[in-house]
Amino acid sequence: MKRTILALALFLTASSMSFATEFKALLVGIEDYEIAPLDFIRNDVTQFTGILMERYDCQVQMVINTTQMCEGIPRISIMERIEHWCGSLGTNDTALLYISGHGVRDETGKLYLAMTNFNRRNFDAAAIPIEWIRDQFGKSAGRNKLLLIDTCFAGTAKSIDFEQATSDEVTAVFADMKDVAIIASSRGDEKSWIWNDAKHSLFTYWLIEAFKGHADLDGDRFITIGELVEYLQDNVPWIANTTLGQDQNPVVINELAGADFNLPLRAIALRRLIDDVAEQIDLQVRLGNFARIGIPEFTTGNDQTFDARYGALPRNIAEDLRNALARRAQRNRSGYSVLSENALREVLHSKGITPSDLGTAKTRNMQIGGEEIPVLVDGQLLMCNAGSISLRVCLVATSEGGQVGQAGGAAILNSNELAKSGISAKFVAVAELPAPEREPRLIPNPSAGLVSPGQRAEVQRMQEAAMLPHPLETTSNNNATGGTFDVWIETRPIGRGNYTRRPFIFQDNDCFIPLSNGEEYQIVFKVESSEDVFVKVLVDGLNTLSQQQPGITTRGLYVEAIDPDGEGASVVAPRVSLDDARPWVVPQRARESTFAVPGFFDVSGRADTVRRFQIVDADESMGARKNYTEQIGLITVAFYKAVTPSAGTRGGFRIGTDGGPAERTRVERYAGDKVPGEMIAVYNIRYMTPEMLAQTVEGYVIPASTRATTPAVRQPAPGLRRR
Repeated sequence: MKRTILALALFLTASSMSFATEFKALLVGIEDYEIAPLDFIRNDVTQFTGILMERYDCQVQMVINTTQMCEGIPRISIMERIEHWCGSLGTNDTALLYISGHGVRDETGKLYLAMTNFNRRNFDAAAIPIEWIRDQFGKSAGRNKLLLIDTCFAGTAKSIDFEQATSDEVTAVFADMKDVAIIASSRGDEKSWIWNDAKHSLFTYWLIEAFKGHADLDGDRFITIGELVEYLQDNVPWIANTTLGQDQNPVVINELAGADFNLPLRAIALRRLIDDVAEQIDLQVRLGNFARIGIPEFTTGNDQTFDARYGALPRNIAEDLRNALARRAQRNRSGYSVLSENALREVLHSKGITPSDLGTAKTRNMQIGGEEIPVLVDGQLLMCNAGSISLRVCLVATSEGGQVGQAGGAAILNSNELAKSGISAKFVAVAELPAPEREPRLIPNPSAGLVSPGQRAEVQRMQEAAMLPHPLETTSNNNATGGTFDVWIETRPIGRGNYTRRPFIFQDNDCFIPLSNGEEYQIVFKVESSEDVFVKVLVDGLNTLSQQQPGITTRGLYVEAIDPDGEGASVVAPRVSLDDARPWVVPQRARESTFAVPGFFDVSGRADTVRRFQIVDADESMGARKNYTEQIGLITVAFYKAVTPSAGTRGGFRIGTDGGPAERTRVERYAGDKVPGEMIAVYNIRYMTPEMLAQTVEGYVIPASTRATTPAVRQPAPGLRRR
């Protein structure tokens, strides 16, 4: 069986190019038949509706078992809905009509879509002629039209007392619709099956997955008729045969009529997209009965190398996918294991396997601990243009060397994710921003898919900030939303003397500070704000506040989930994203005050402790001990509005931060009900040895002493509150 490509797309930008059309859909589902009910049709229609609205900005109408209007007569009610919808289509509109229910034949051979109250004696009153549906959709004004038929024309798994049409008979009715592309759920005398485990009809389950973006087989972030057909013909027969023990093969009619049917994907949150992809990989692994899976770090560029400009993104996505699969394996009790990154890396290195070798004969008979590694996830992260990134992944069977899975979609990084990539920025007050112009509903871009105006605005401001000098280089940090925010670093020899402020070195949007082995440092910031402010402080990608983390751990060769739905145990210096980081709180009464964070805090027990930041060799750092080296050398300080909740570079820094001995301290607890809202400002500071800094920043001369002598005024860390 052919299994194609797993493609995942991540987008940082979108174009303002207009798209003079609307995407409209009508979904008709009949489930509650009096004589032969169909299971899960309501679930099919409602979930498909949600995906079309969310991922394509589609104007969707759905009709499920309706008896509204026309004195409760289903046939007339649904005919009026179809007629009205077809009449609403504009000349340039893209239109999708989906029909699911029983298809029946009368004594003369005429075909109908049966209504809920149908029986063999009331065709005229309780069934809609298929020819009528054909004529209504065929004469409508839409430009690109797609008809999706998931009807049990060839029968169902239930016994019924009326004669049904074959799929061939139904598709023949639509054969002369030259301007409408048609995809039917089955062919010939095959049945359209229900997949009880998925709580969907088999065809519509894969239709929904296709429109999530998994059918974007070439990774261009557009869904075409050809891709839909290939995806459905690949997956529907596979599940029908292996899981249901049946035959079901979708068919396409008038595919050329859909030549211009290109739907741009709307970008969703990265975390949600990774979960979508994990769901599909989990399905492939479970149904393929694979005992274990390995996910190497994703590569960058067409040459499958590791480009330092991508920072930690390739490794972070691979690890997030690894953890998501470990959680699913535990919840599903699936029996497969997820290899840890280190264990897999050692196997690949021992066999001399490079990224370009994945899926070739070199990976055959791969073993770990005497056990076969049957599948690998091979991913490439590609930069399409400024800020636009595409991730293409293949699920590879090592024994056969073929690809065995595909998934995909579109994601846009938020301010927190972009900030962790190294961008520094401060933002003007929202009230000072110009009102956005009204834009067309669909805004496609071949390299960026479809994103909302709000997403584009958030990304655009981060991109613009990346082109500006580092905000700490300016003499004043005024005009940021909500007040003024300053940050600096103070150092001293480990365990002795006063901390003194050390000057920064600036280059474009980067800020550097020289630090050396044997030094301690603390991160100091000054806040002038009339409101509470949340502050997230990360060192080497680790949070400076302890916090609870879901139970993902490495045991031996594998990644395991322990109570994946629970809150997890409290961890000191946890690896987190800015989205998830537990924040410090600067209360309103403390405005115009200066605070210091001198180390990693543990506030999980009765007695609070702090382990001071100490510079050590990189492989002895806290990050290295947690097997997270991608952010070593990066300090991130991000400020956020307090709101009421609604219903980096890979390798080469040579030094890192460790936590010194635990010291008793006291951290005041925050008693308010606010949470971090809009990002106000974010400062990324890169630290490295003076020698490395001289190689990195042109014109930098190593001073005789890298320590400043001007003391800084500050309050101790207990002046802060932890959230």
